[in-house]
Amino acid sequence: MKQRIISLQIIRAAAFIMIFLSHVELLGTGPAGVSLFLVLSGFCMTLAYLDRPERIPTPSLKNNLRFAYGKVKKLYPLHLITLFFVAAVLFAGLLKRRASPGELAENLAYFTANAFLLQSWIPLRNGYFSFNAVSWYLSTALFSYFVFPRVFPLVQKKRPRTIALLAAVGIGCMVFAAIALGIGQKYFGWSRAFLKWAVYIFPCYRAGDFITGLALGYAFLASGKKHSGVSCTAAEVLVIVMLAAQVYTYSRNDHATNWILTLFWLPTSCALIYIFALSSGLLSKTLSKSRLLVWIGDISGEAFLIHQICIKATEAVLKNKILVGAAAFVLTLLCTVIWRFMYNKVSKSGLARKSDALRR
Repeated sequence: MKQRIISLQIIRAAAFIMIFLSHVELLGTGPAGVSLFLVLSGFCMTLAYLDRPERIPTPSLKNNLRFAYGKVKKLYPLHLITLFFVAAVLFAGLLKRRASPGELAENLAYFTANAFLLQSWIPLRNGYFSFNAVSWYLSTALFSYFVFPRVFPLVQKKRPRTIALLAAVGIGCMVFAAIALGIGQKYFGWSRAFLKWAVYIFPCYRAGDFITGLALGYAFLASGKKHSGVSCTAAEVLVIVMLAAQVYTYSRNDHATNWILTLFWLPTSCALIYIFALSSGLLSKTLSKSRLLVWIGDISGEAFLIHQICIKATEAVLKNKILVGAAAFVLTLLCTVIWRFMYNKVSKSGLARKSDALRR
């Protein structure tokens, strides 16, 4: 299992790098990275909890909220720091140009939503992408963790038909919603910004990716079959070629259709996570030996929250996209290392104080 977990760190690293390349406008891989993160999150939750039912609280509003917060509490302090940093810059600019009270009130409302990780529920681009725009993902993932104690008992029953039905319902709801939204766009003129929120940001919709990941994790654990290195290598190459073809298609598309933001990537995300989790192919074995990639996968959560601020700061100094990408990537990793050092130091001092208090 250790090797399999290491191979999943490569997927995390790949997902973060895909999103980073999209935000520096070098490659249209952002939606693929988000899909990988969400499906992988559900996949790993099954691996962690399938045989440990005692770790899952009894479903209730209070218990579900506490469980969800427990899953993001390590990233929440960093989220608040990035929020306050961007807010200080933004409000300073608003005050300097004497923004209207209405505009100040609107941004204050968005700030409050961000502080409580509710911004992904706002169906307005200025809302869900307010302040540190990438933090919408944390808001969206929080909902999936919130519903986990209610949904996962269906997986723990270990009934293949029930789990297959769960995945089918999750994906079916996503397909039905995409069709309904397409009709709304055609006949009612729903804006692209609203459609992007509905199929890319909206927590209820993206819970479909997470639930699919839960079912995929069960399929992985239940397979119990040995796979040859040759067949796994061929599968790895095939999936990566498929992903490259999707990125090419996405880059040439005007993104008018809501299908291409989410469902377009879901099958490939599932295939890539499953085949890399086997750790039997040449690519997964070789990449798992890369300490750099494994490390990037390990810090991907913090780096994700930091990277767009680093990109904006770098763009203020450099103009060439490749130079911006290289410099911002190094800056992101550096800031992440500094943050981790500070976080671990504060955490250790807090534990030390608790230990001293218990001794007394």
